[in-house]
Amino acid sequence: MKKIFLIVGLIGITLTVSFAQNKKADKEAAAAAQFEKAVSAIEAKDFVIIVDAYESGSGTIETNSDDANFLSYEKEFVFMQGTIVAGNEYTNRVTVSDYKQTADKKGNIKIEMQCKGSFLTAKVEIRLKKGGNYADVIVTPTSRTISQKKGETGSQSKAEVLTSRGSETALPSVGEAFSSSQKDASSSKSGGVRQFSGEIVPRAESKYFKRPGVV
Repeated sequence: MKKIFLIVGLIGITLTVSFAQNKKADKEAAAAAQFEKAVSAIEAKDFVIIVDAYESGSGTIETNSDDANFLSYEKEFVFMQGTIVAGNEYTNRVTVSDYKQTADKKGNIKIEMQCKGSFLTAKVEIRLKKGGNYADVIVTPTSRTISQKKGETGSQSKAEVLTSRGSETALPSVGEAFSSSQKDASSSKSGGVRQFSGEIVPRAESKYFKRPGVV
């Protein structure tokens, strides 16, 4: 009788271990498929990253539930929307230059590019770790591009009025210009560096919300 219980117990343990191994293998296979899909979207320059988590101004990690905070690469242009991503409330359409994509020995992907728009100029870094589609993004402003009215100077001057689709929206006061010669992480952070993370998803499958009135 004891032998029967022992045999049954061994069979149970074997089945449990086998199930756990199969589950792990399935999970790894799914992650690998997500990674390959993300890489394909990157290669096509047709993807979206909706912010999942981000670093707040106080340095704490916060979660985001607003699909209007995103970075999208749409063939010729990159769109950056939301204060978490762009540091302003506009839907920024930016041109890309100095695009560089590399992979390390482990297969992790790193993208670096310069993005320039009417109200945003920044270096954007995207890091995708092999084994999934979750990416970390760092946006480092390199200069201010908001022009000022004639005769008004200083950090508190008013910006030009933006006319979009027949409506006028006054831009906020221009703060101190970001220094292009920032040398350390702390000074860069004080200059408005933004860090966030999220899944890289093909644009056709993303549920991001792009506001009207692109600038």
